[in-house]
Amino acid sequence: MDKTDSGYHILLVDDDRHIQETVTICLQSYSAQSASVTGAMSAEKAFLEIQKRRFDLILLDLGLPDRDGFDVLRELKSSEEHRDIPVFLLTGRNTTEEKVKGFDLGAVDFLTKPFASAELLARTNSVLAAKDLRDQLQRTNTELEAARSAAESAAQAKSDFL
Repeated sequence: MDKTDSGYHILLVDDDRHIQETVTICLQSYSAQSASVTGAMSAEKAFLEIQKRRFDLILLDLGLPDRDGFDVLRELKSSEEHRDIPVFLLTGRNTTEEKVKGFDLGAVDFLTKPFASAELLARTNSVLAAKDLRDQLQRTNTELEAARSAAESAAQAKSDFL
């Protein structure tokens, strides 16, 4: 899903209300891109939100009350329907092992709390820009494939006619 007229749809999965408020204000007020932020305080609520709407980005805390964030990331990336949604880890954990594990599971970025709003914005905008480019490439490939199929069908029809 590309940026729409209403902007990007971002899911923030974090059980800390202060983080929810801070990130939401930061992304809605100061982002270079228009963004709507939906909050989820648990993995269960996050998956309910994901069933309701297609998100352009998920900001995911690793320390959730009902489930480990790595398990949530693993489930998202194993789902055909959700694997293309970029997942950005936003967490208090700061070990190299956890960062590597997150990237190995498919996270696109990792930001440690506490964070600077400017860094969050820069990284978020970068992830969204990369997503837009990937989506544009997929659309172009689909259009080229359709054009190739149409050309092959036309050639076959001409061949059958002759």
